[in-house]
Amino acid sequence: MILMVIGFFLIQKISKKNIWVDARVQISSIHWANSNLVPPYWLVEDLKVGMVAYNSFGEEIAIIDNVDVFSVGGVNNHAWVDLKLKVSYDEKKKVHLFNFQAAQVGKPLDLTFGSNNVSGLVVSIGDDKREYQNKTIKVRMRALEDFIVDQFVVGLEMKDSKGRVIAKVNEVEVKPNNLNKVVFFNDEMYLTSNKFKDVIITVDIKSFFIMEEWRFIDQSVLKIGEDIWFQFPNIVVKSGTIVEIIE
Repeated sequence: MILMVIGFFLIQKISKKNIWVDARVQISSIHWANSNLVPPYWLVEDLKVGMVAYNSFGEEIAIIDNVDVFSVGGVNNHAWVDLKLKVSYDEKKKVHLFNFQAAQVGKPLDLTFGSNNVSGLVVSIGDDKREYQNKTIKVRMRALEDFIVDQFVVGLEMKDSKGRVIAKVNEVEVKPNNLNKVVFFNDEMYLTSNKFKDVIITVDIKSFFIMEEWRFIDQSVLKIGEDIWFQFPNIVVKSGTIVEIIE
């Protein structure tokens, strides 16, 4: 039985031609089924370009081409790894096979580079390679207090782990907002009488086109009315709403 199993895998290995393809993996914090959880920094901090993963026969099966990481606050990061994967191609099913399983967008992938385990979802493979383009959008934050408003200045930048700028504020507009905020104290509800302001920022961002729509680097859809998030050095935009897409 052991010889039969070994023979089956050897036949599969010989009968299929291996090729190298590009793949991009979105790192998940634990198992792929919980991939919406944001991974902590230590999952990717030791990954370097040029690292190699091997199979049980000692053959190279994956090489790291690029690592994109940017902070989302605290110890958490969004992270993607670009790989060269050694795969075979199933002509009947029209899919790439990696370790005898389909390597497709949305499928989980697990690899080990030295003592580092890469676990995540495939977001692109083969010719479906992500290319970033610049987009300019306007984002509105509503009912902010003065000390928060003062933090928004022209030139604010959001960068990834390599110091590359992925979002930059090039215009700030402040407008009055006469809404009162509801606050709770000792289980009682109060209306505050402070005056608040709206802030509209014009931001240049890195974006990519996938599934017939433009998205920010963190997968946020670029559409009017959609919320978008930015982690600037001195302030976090968690509830900004896209009000205009300039270009």
